[in-house]
Amino acid sequence: MGEFVYAWGNDYAGNTISNLDVTLRTLQAVAPKAKVIVVMQPSEAAHIDKLLALFPVHAVLQYPIAEEQMRAALLDLACK
Repeated sequence: MGEFVYAWGNDYAGNTISNLDVTLRTLQAVAPKAKVIVVMQPSEAAHIDKLLALFPVHAVLQYPIAEEQMRAALLDLACK
């Protein structure tokens, strides 16, 4: 689980779009079967598609997150 923040770092090379890029690339290499849940502020919604185009993400939840939403996301992961 990670919180998505668009353009979080100042990457002069221009090859990251968020604070999660390095973590998600590492997971692809060392834990390719890992399931990822991303949480985010509603203000980040316009940018989440950029992340989803690069990485497999199994659920995206926006704050405020209801208990039922988190439970559904976790149960969905458990069933796969």
